[in-house]
Amino acid sequence: MANSTPSGKNGLSVEDFMLAAQRGDRDTLQQALDAGMKVDTIDAHGNSALMYAAAAGQAKTCQWLIDQGIDKATVNNWGLGVRDWSKWSSNADDIRKLVY
Repeated sequence: MANSTPSGKNGLSVEDFMLAAQRGDRDTLQQALDAGMKVDTIDAHGNSALMYAAAAGQAKTCQWLIDQGIDKATVNNWGLGVRDWSKWSSNADDIRKLVY
Protein backbone atom coordinates (compact mmCIF):
# COMPACT_ATOMS: atom_id res chain seq x y z
CA MET A 1 0.00 0.00 0.00
CA ALA A 2 1.21 3.49 -0.77
CA ASN A 3 2.42 5.84 1.89
CA SER A 4 -0.60 7.93 2.89
CA THR A 5 1.31 10.68 4.66
CA PRO A 6 0.25 14.11 3.38
CA SER A 7 3.02 15.62 1.29
CA GLY A 8 1.74 19.05 0.34
CA LYS A 9 -0.18 22.06 1.58
CA ASN A 10 -3.30 20.67 -0.06
CA GLY A 11 -3.06 17.48 2.02
CA LEU A 12 -2.62 15.14 -0.93
CA SER A 13 -0.88 11.93 0.01
CA VAL A 14 1.47 9.86 -2.09
CA GLU A 15 -1.39 7.40 -2.53
CA ASP A 16 -3.64 10.22 -3.82
CA PHE A 17 -0.93 11.21 -6.27
CA MET A 18 -0.61 7.66 -7.60
CA LEU A 19 -4.37 7.20 -7.89
CA ALA A 20 -4.67 10.52 -9.73
CA ALA A 21 -2.10 9.26 -12.25
CA GLN A 22 -4.00 6.00 -12.60
CA ARG A 23 -7.25 7.90 -13.26
CA GLY A 24 -5.57 10.34 -15.64
CA ASP A 25 -6.47 13.26 -13.36
CA ARG A 26 -3.87 15.79 -14.46
CA ASP A 27 -5.56 18.62 -12.54
CA THR A 28 -4.98 16.81 -9.23
CA LEU A 29 -1.44 15.91 -10.27
CA GLN A 30 -0.74 19.57 -11.04
CA GLN A 31 -2.21 20.65 -7.70
CA ALA A 32 0.09 18.20 -5.94
CA LEU A 33 3.13 19.53 -7.83
CA ASP A 34 2.09 23.11 -7.09
CA ALA A 35 1.85 22.17 -3.40
CA GLY A 36 5.41 20.84 -3.39
CA MET A 37 5.15 17.17 -4.24
CA LYS A 38 7.98 16.02 -6.51
CA VAL A 39 7.04 14.49 -9.86
CA ASP A 40 9.43 11.60 -9.12
CA THR A 41 7.65 10.72 -5.86
CA ILE A 42 7.42 6.97 -5.32
CA ASP A 43 5.12 4.90 -3.14
CA ALA A 44 6.19 2.47 -0.43
CA HIS A 45 6.90 -0.17 -3.09
CA GLY A 46 9.02 2.09 -5.27
CA ASN A 47 6.30 2.64 -7.87
CA SER A 48 6.07 5.98 -9.66
CA ALA A 49 3.06 7.88 -10.95
CA LEU A 50 4.25 7.07 -14.47
CA MET A 51 4.00 3.36 -13.69
CA TYR A 52 0.41 3.75 -12.48
CA ALA A 53 -0.56 5.83 -15.51
CA ALA A 54 1.11 3.39 -17.91
CA ALA A 55 -0.61 0.33 -16.44
CA ALA A 56 -3.97 2.10 -16.67
CA GLY A 57 -3.43 3.08 -20.30
CA GLN A 58 -3.41 6.81 -19.55
CA ALA A 59 -1.32 7.87 -22.55
CA LYS A 60 -2.01 11.61 -22.17
CA THR A 61 -1.11 11.47 -18.50
CA CYS A 62 2.06 9.52 -19.28
CA GLN A 63 3.06 12.21 -21.77
CA TRP A 64 2.19 14.94 -19.26
CA LEU A 65 4.32 13.32 -16.54
CA ILE A 66 7.21 12.94 -18.99
CA ASP A 67 6.83 16.62 -19.92
CA GLN A 68 7.03 17.45 -16.19
CA GLY A 69 10.38 15.65 -16.03
CA ILE A 70 9.50 12.32 -14.42
CA ASP A 71 12.30 9.76 -14.56
CA LYS A 72 11.31 7.03 -17.03
CA ALA A 73 14.09 4.78 -15.72
CA THR A 74 12.73 4.35 -12.17
CA VAL A 75 12.36 0.73 -11.07
CA ASN A 76 10.33 -0.49 -8.10
CA ASN A 77 11.33 -2.79 -5.24
CA TRP A 78 10.87 -5.85 -7.50
CA GLY A 79 12.98 -4.46 -10.33
CA LEU A 80 9.99 -3.59 -12.54
CA GLY A 81 9.96 -0.33 -14.46
CA VAL A 82 7.43 1.62 -16.44
CA ARG A 83 8.10 -0.53 -19.51
CA ASP A 84 7.01 -3.58 -17.53
CA TRP A 85 3.94 -1.80 -16.20
CA SER A 86 2.97 -0.71 -19.73
CA LYS A 87 2.42 -4.37 -20.67
CA TRP A 88 -0.73 -4.43 -18.52
CA SER A 89 -2.36 -1.61 -20.47
CA SER A 90 -5.10 -2.22 -23.00
CA ASN A 91 -3.28 0.23 -25.30
CA ALA A 92 0.21 -1.03 -24.55
CA ASP A 93 1.59 -0.07 -27.96
CA ASP A 94 0.67 3.60 -27.46
CA ILE A 95 2.17 3.65 -23.98
CA ARG A 96 5.37 1.90 -25.06
CA LYS A 97 5.97 4.55 -27.71
CA LEU A 98 6.09 7.11 -24.92
CA VAL A 99 8.21 5.24 -22.40
CA TYR A 100 10.83 3.58 -24.57
